[in-house]
Amino acid sequence: MGKALVFDIVDSWSQPDDGLKYTDVAKAREFFASAWKGIDADGYVFPTRRMEACLGGLVRDRVTIYHHYRTQIEQNPVRERVAVVGYEGGDYLGEWHARIDRACTERGIRFVVNPQRYSDLDVVIMARGGEHGSFLARHFKSNVKLANAIGSGTPALAHYDEMSAHDTDPGDVLFFTDQPGSFERQLDRLVASRALRQEIHRGFLAAAPNFHIANISNQFEAFFVHVLERQRVRRAAGC
Repeated sequence: MGKALVFDIVDSWSQPDDGLKYTDVAKAREFFASAWKGIDADGYVFPTRRMEACLGGLVRDRVTIYHHYRTQIEQNPVRERVAVVGYEGGDYLGEWHARIDRACTERGIRFVVNPQRYSDLDVVIMARGGEHGSFLARHFKSNVKLANAIGSGTPALAHYDEMSAHDTDPGDVLFFTDQPGSFERQLDRLVASRALRQEIHRGFLAAAPNFHIANISNQFEAFFVHVLERQRVRRAAGC
Protein backbone atom coordinates (compact mmCIF):
# COMPACT_ATOMS: atom_id res chain seq x y z
CA MET A 1 0.00 0.00 0.00
CA GLY A 2 3.02 2.29 0.16
CA LYS A 3 2.37 3.11 3.81
CA ALA A 4 4.96 3.20 6.56
CA LEU A 5 4.58 0.37 9.06
CA VAL A 6 5.60 0.62 12.70
CA PHE A 7 5.31 -2.51 14.83
CA ASP A 8 4.77 -2.18 18.60
CA ILE A 9 6.20 -5.48 19.78
CA VAL A 10 4.94 -5.53 23.36
CA ASP A 11 3.63 -8.99 24.33
CA SER A 12 4.28 -10.30 20.81
CA TRP A 13 4.45 -13.96 21.76
CA SER A 14 2.08 -16.68 22.89
CA GLN A 15 1.83 -16.68 26.67
CA PRO A 16 2.68 -18.83 28.49
CA ASP A 17 3.43 -21.39 25.76
CA ASP A 18 6.32 -19.61 24.03
CA GLY A 19 7.76 -18.68 27.39
CA LEU A 20 8.11 -22.36 28.21
CA LYS A 21 9.98 -23.01 24.95
CA TYR A 22 12.40 -20.11 24.64
CA THR A 23 14.28 -19.98 27.90
CA ASP A 24 17.38 -17.84 27.27
CA VAL A 25 18.67 -14.98 25.10
CA ALA A 26 19.92 -17.24 22.30
CA LYS A 27 16.59 -19.06 21.98
CA ALA A 28 14.69 -15.78 22.23
CA ARG A 29 16.74 -14.26 19.40
CA GLU A 30 16.08 -17.29 17.22
CA PHE A 31 12.36 -17.16 17.94
CA PHE A 32 11.88 -13.43 17.39
CA ALA A 33 14.11 -13.35 14.29
CA SER A 34 11.74 -15.84 12.67
CA ALA A 35 8.59 -14.13 13.96
CA TRP A 36 9.62 -10.65 12.82
CA LYS A 37 10.98 -11.71 9.45
CA GLY A 38 7.47 -11.86 8.03
CA ILE A 39 6.56 -8.43 9.39
CA ASP A 40 9.40 -6.44 7.82
CA ALA A 41 8.27 -3.18 9.43
CA ASP A 42 9.86 0.20 8.82
CA GLY A 43 10.24 0.76 12.56
CA TYR A 44 9.95 -1.22 15.78
CA VAL A 45 8.90 -0.02 19.23
CA PHE A 46 10.41 -1.95 22.13
CA PRO A 47 8.67 -1.84 25.54
CA THR A 48 11.93 -1.74 27.54
CA ARG A 49 15.60 -1.02 26.95
CA ARG A 50 16.34 -4.51 28.25
CA MET A 51 14.43 -6.06 25.36
CA GLU A 52 15.98 -3.65 22.86
CA ALA A 53 19.46 -4.49 24.14
CA CYS A 54 18.79 -8.21 23.69
CA LEU A 55 16.90 -8.14 20.39
CA GLY A 56 17.40 -4.72 18.79
CA GLY A 57 20.04 -6.06 16.42
CA LEU A 58 17.38 -8.15 14.68
CA VAL A 59 15.58 -5.14 13.19
CA ARG A 60 16.22 -1.81 11.50
CA ASP A 61 14.95 1.49 12.90
CA ARG A 62 13.95 0.98 16.50
CA VAL A 63 13.18 2.85 19.69
CA THR A 64 12.25 2.06 23.29
CA ILE A 65 9.05 3.72 24.50
CA TYR A 66 7.74 2.85 27.93
CA HIS A 67 4.12 2.25 28.88
CA HIS A 68 2.21 5.20 30.35
CA TYR A 69 0.36 5.00 33.63
CA ARG A 70 -3.42 4.81 33.63
CA THR A 71 -5.03 8.10 32.76
CA GLN A 72 -6.92 9.78 35.61
CA ILE A 73 -5.24 7.53 38.16
CA GLU A 74 -5.72 8.75 41.72
CA GLN A 75 -2.84 9.59 44.03
CA ASN A 76 -2.23 7.30 46.97
CA PRO A 77 -3.01 8.97 50.33
CA VAL A 78 -0.23 7.02 52.16
CA ARG A 79 -2.30 6.01 55.16
CA GLU A 80 -1.04 5.68 58.74
CA ARG A 81 -0.72 1.90 58.55
CA VAL A 82 -0.41 -0.76 55.87
CA ALA A 83 -3.80 -2.43 55.70
CA VAL A 84 -4.05 -3.63 52.10
CA VAL A 85 -1.41 -5.14 49.81
CA GLY A 86 -2.37 -5.85 46.24
CA TYR A 87 -1.46 -7.22 42.85
CA GLU A 88 -2.92 -6.12 39.53
CA GLY A 89 -2.93 -8.38 36.48
CA GLY A 90 -3.80 -11.86 35.29
CA ASP A 91 -3.31 -15.02 37.32
CA TYR A 92 0.47 -14.91 36.91
CA LEU A 93 1.73 -15.05 40.50
CA GLY A 94 2.09 -18.84 40.64
CA GLU A 95 3.71 -19.93 43.90
CA TRP A 96 4.02 -16.30 45.01
CA HIS A 97 0.27 -16.00 45.56
CA ALA A 98 0.24 -18.32 48.57
CA ARG A 99 3.46 -16.89 49.97
CA ILE A 100 2.25 -13.28 49.76
CA ASP A 101 -1.15 -14.19 51.16
CA ARG A 102 0.45 -16.01 54.09
CA ALA A 103 2.84 -13.13 54.86
CA CYS A 104 -0.01 -10.64 54.80
CA THR A 105 -2.29 -12.78 56.96
CA GLU A 106 0.46 -13.15 59.58
CA ARG A 107 0.73 -9.34 59.74
CA GLY A 108 -3.00 -8.60 59.82
CA ILE A 109 -2.94 -7.25 56.27
CA ARG A 110 -5.50 -7.94 53.55
CA PHE A 111 -4.12 -9.20 50.23
CA VAL A 112 -6.24 -8.40 47.17
CA VAL A 113 -5.90 -9.17 43.46
CA ASN A 114 -7.10 -6.63 40.90
CA PRO A 115 -8.37 -3.91 43.23
CA GLN A 116 -10.86 -1.43 41.85
CA ARG A 117 -8.43 1.43 42.47
CA TYR A 118 -4.67 1.56 42.86
CA SER A 119 -5.11 4.20 45.54
CA ASP A 120 -6.90 1.61 47.72
CA LEU A 121 -3.59 -0.23 48.09
CA ASP A 122 -0.92 0.63 50.60
CA VAL A 123 1.65 -1.51 48.76
CA VAL A 124 1.58 -3.04 45.28
CA ILE A 125 3.38 -6.29 44.38
CA MET A 126 5.13 -7.15 41.10
CA ALA A 127 6.11 -10.78 40.64
CA ARG A 128 5.63 -13.78 38.35
CA GLY A 129 5.67 -17.47 39.11
CA GLY A 130 4.82 -20.89 37.77
CA GLU A 131 4.53 -21.18 34.01
CA HIS A 132 4.28 -17.39 33.76
CA GLY A 133 7.61 -16.83 35.50
CA SER A 134 9.51 -17.48 32.27
CA PHE A 135 12.59 -15.83 30.79
CA LEU A 136 10.49 -14.05 28.16
CA ALA A 137 7.94 -12.78 30.67
CA ARG A 138 10.50 -11.62 33.21
CA HIS A 139 12.78 -9.97 30.66
CA PHE A 140 10.49 -8.65 27.91
CA LYS A 141 7.19 -7.57 29.48
CA SER A 142 6.30 -3.88 29.67
CA ASN A 143 6.60 -1.62 32.71
CA VAL A 144 2.85 -0.98 32.99
CA LYS A 145 2.49 -2.24 36.58
CA LEU A 146 5.29 -0.03 37.84
CA ALA A 147 4.05 2.87 35.70
CA ASN A 148 0.72 2.73 37.52
CA ALA A 149 2.50 2.58 40.88
CA ILE A 150 4.61 5.60 39.91
CA GLY A 151 1.62 7.53 38.59
CA SER A 152 -0.33 6.98 41.80
CA GLY A 153 2.62 7.18 44.17
CA THR A 154 1.94 3.70 45.55
CA PRO A 155 4.96 2.01 47.21
CA ALA A 156 6.02 -1.07 45.24
CA LEU A 157 7.66 -4.39 46.05
CA ALA A 158 9.10 -6.02 42.93
CA HIS A 159 10.76 -9.36 42.35
CA TYR A 160 14.40 -8.87 41.40
CA ASP A 161 13.86 -10.72 38.09
CA GLU A 162 11.22 -8.22 36.93
CA MET A 163 13.55 -6.52 34.47
CA SER A 164 11.08 -3.85 33.38
CA ALA A 165 11.08 -2.61 36.97
CA HIS A 166 14.86 -2.18 36.85
CA ASP A 167 14.44 -0.26 33.59
CA THR A 168 12.02 2.30 34.98
CA ASP A 169 12.74 2.35 38.73
CA PRO A 170 13.47 5.97 39.75
CA GLY A 171 15.37 4.59 42.73
CA ASP A 172 12.45 3.96 45.07
CA VAL A 173 11.35 0.38 44.31
CA LEU A 174 12.06 -2.21 47.00
CA PHE A 175 13.24 -5.45 45.38
CA PHE A 176 13.02 -8.96 46.83
CA THR A 177 14.47 -12.29 45.73
CA ASP A 178 13.60 -15.98 45.97
CA GLN A 179 15.69 -16.33 49.11
CA PRO A 180 13.72 -17.30 52.23
CA GLY A 181 12.63 -14.23 54.16
CA SER A 182 13.55 -11.71 51.44
CA PHE A 183 9.99 -10.73 50.55
CA GLU A 184 8.91 -10.68 54.17
CA ARG A 185 11.80 -8.43 55.23
CA GLN A 186 11.05 -5.88 52.53
CA LEU A 187 7.35 -5.94 53.37
CA ASP A 188 8.20 -5.38 57.04
CA ARG A 189 10.26 -2.30 56.13
CA LEU A 190 7.19 -0.72 54.55
CA VAL A 191 4.87 -1.84 57.33
CA ALA A 192 7.16 -0.39 60.00
CA SER A 193 7.74 3.03 58.47
CA ARG A 194 5.19 5.44 57.13
CA ALA A 195 8.08 7.85 56.60
CA LEU A 196 9.65 5.37 54.15
CA ARG A 197 6.35 4.96 52.33
CA GLN A 198 5.97 8.73 52.08
CA GLU A 199 9.52 9.03 50.76
CA ILE A 200 8.77 6.44 48.08
CA HIS A 201 5.49 8.19 47.30
CA ARG A 202 7.27 11.49 46.72
CA GLY A 203 9.97 9.88 44.60
CA PHE A 204 7.39 8.16 42.41
CA LEU A 205 5.35 11.31 41.88
CA ALA A 206 8.50 13.23 40.95
CA ALA A 207 9.16 10.64 38.23
CA ALA A 208 5.51 10.43 37.13
CA PRO A 209 5.69 13.05 34.32
CA ASN A 210 8.05 10.73 32.44
CA PHE A 211 5.26 8.17 32.20
CA HIS A 212 2.31 10.50 31.60
CA ILE A 213 0.37 9.60 28.47
CA ALA A 214 1.12 12.98 26.88
CA ASN A 215 4.85 12.41 27.16
CA ILE A 216 4.61 8.85 25.87
CA SER A 217 2.41 9.85 22.92
CA ASN A 218 4.90 12.59 22.03
CA GLN A 219 7.62 9.96 21.85
CA PHE A 220 5.49 7.83 19.55
CA GLU A 221 4.78 10.79 17.29
CA ALA A 222 8.48 11.70 17.11
CA PHE A 223 9.35 8.15 16.10
CA PHE A 224 6.58 8.08 13.48
CA VAL A 225 7.95 11.30 11.97
CA HIS A 226 11.44 9.77 11.95
CA VAL A 227 10.21 6.64 10.18
CA LEU A 228 8.29 8.68 7.60
CA GLU A 229 11.36 10.81 6.89
CA ARG A 230 13.51 7.71 6.44
CA GLN A 231 10.90 6.29 4.07
CA ARG A 232 10.86 9.54 2.08
CA VAL A 233 14.66 9.54 1.77
CA ARG A 234 14.73 5.92 0.61
CA ARG A 235 12.07 6.59 -2.01
CA ALA A 236 13.93 9.66 -3.24
CA ALA A 237 17.06 7.52 -3.59
CA GLY A 238 15.11 4.88 -5.49
CA CYS A 239 15.50 2.27 -2.75
